[in-house]
Amino acid sequence: LRKYASFPRLRPVRPQCRVIGKACVNGSSEMVANVAMSLVGMLYNLQLLAYVGEDGVAAYGVIMYTGMVFGAIFMGYAMGSSPLMSFQYGARNHREMRSLLLRSLGLIAAGSVAMFAAGQLLAEPLSRIFVGYDAALLALTVHAYRVYALCFLLMGFSIYGSAFFTSLGNGLVSALISFLRTLVFEVGAVILLAAHVVTFEQAVGHVDFNTLGVLLGMMMFVSVVKLSGVFEYLAVACARLAKGDPWRIMLLLVLLTALLSAFLDNVTTVLLVGPMTLTLCRLLEVGPVPFFLAEIMASNIGGTATLIGDPPNIMIGSAAGLSFADFLAYDAPAVAVILAAVLGAFYLLYGRKMAVSPEARAAVMALEPASYVKDRRLLAVSAVMTALVVAGFMFHAALGLESCVIALGAAGLILLVSRQSIEHALTEVEWTT
Repeated sequence: LRKYASFPRLRPVRPQCRVIGKACVNGSSEMVANVAMSLVGMLYNLQLLAYVGEDGVAAYGVIMYTGMVFGAIFMGYAMGSSPLMSFQYGARNHREMRSLLLRSLGLIAAGSVAMFAAGQLLAEPLSRIFVGYDAALLALTVHAYRVYALCFLLMGFSIYGSAFFTSLGNGLVSALISFLRTLVFEVGAVILLAAHVVTFEQAVGHVDFNTLGVLLGMMMFVSVVKLSGVFEYLAVACARLAKGDPWRIMLLLVLLTALLSAFLDNVTTVLLVGPMTLTLCRLLEVGPVPFFLAEIMASNIGGTATLIGDPPNIMIGSAAGLSFADFLAYDAPAVAVILAAVLGAFYLLYGRKMAVSPEARAAVMALEPASYVKDRRLLAVSAVMTALVVAGFMFHAALGLESCVIALGAAGLILLVSRQSIEHALTEVEWTT
């Protein structure tokens, strides 16, 4: 109909198998996820029929249908952020990639907590829509829904992790994450239940929620407290108290590290004290290695003194019913003796040989601890809150409260009073721990 118009012509093409294969591998995580969901669904239904009967299958169906809404939120964010990550990866803009990754992890962490809370609150209303006609089935579904809601705390990270590696063109790792998340772990759990190796109640009982709550709460608490600059203030104050003497500085930093580790995570304590230690060593013109070695040992030793100093302490305390005061009564004296022996060894190995110039001492004495305080209001709030937390842990058994209630309550309260971002606090949590 147009001048110079030409008809389309079909020509043979040469298939680019390598490109097609790479595209298939990169998208294999979605295939694995869908196949696994079908397989796991069938296995769950078979086991639920054997354990609970038709009511179990009905409850599982309700949870799956409504749970897809929660999962779709994580999936939508993962799919929406993947093109941004792919673009930055192609542009080799690693700073923007790191920024996007940290922000995404913070948003997912906040969303995970919100989803878990929503799952607990909406379990009954959502279940009533589908099975409100049967009181027994409704009670079963609500109970199962609230147990299932625990997976919302981890679901977002696994979905985003898979999408993250897909956006980097690493389909194998992405598929492996999906394979483990949707097939291996779930099928393994079903097999354990089917073989009567462990009951559901026993499986859930092996999860120490008190330990998880204490770790999460205290890490969030510290993430806010450290914004005040209190840890830098304490390190510089120790240096001035020691009059610039390197051995005395090591002694006071070791004691400070041990004291902080009794209430904080060991790694967090070393990361907080370590930078100021390096700064002081540079001013003194001495090697930092002996200082770091002593602080690392003090962190591990001091962490054993209290109920919340180390994750194993929390687990032991939960299992044996030991309180914060019990750990102080039995562990603290032994910790004091061990720490004294370690300090004696470090004095013989390093302390006697440490010598610095008068100029180096003067440089340390010129430091002003107050200049390292970043937020005086937050510092005052942190001091009061820390005292309340210690008192709470001391008397939690008498109050009839689990230690996780004290930790999570302290984290929530300091976030509320200090008006700090919950996203920042959740980003600072060491999720690998």
